[in-house]
Amino acid sequence: MIGSTRKHIKRWRNQQLVDRIFKLVEAEKYVYNFQCVVVIC
Repeated sequence: MIGSTRKHIKRWRNQQLVDRIFKLVEAEKYVYNFQCVVVIC
């Protein structure tokens, strides 16, 4: 029970990390596109 709970917490933390990285990547894309529209293109 305790082991499975630890696994679950670890998985949940990893999922949070993945979500955070994904959001960061999306934000970077958005900022890059915005800069492209305003400055370059």
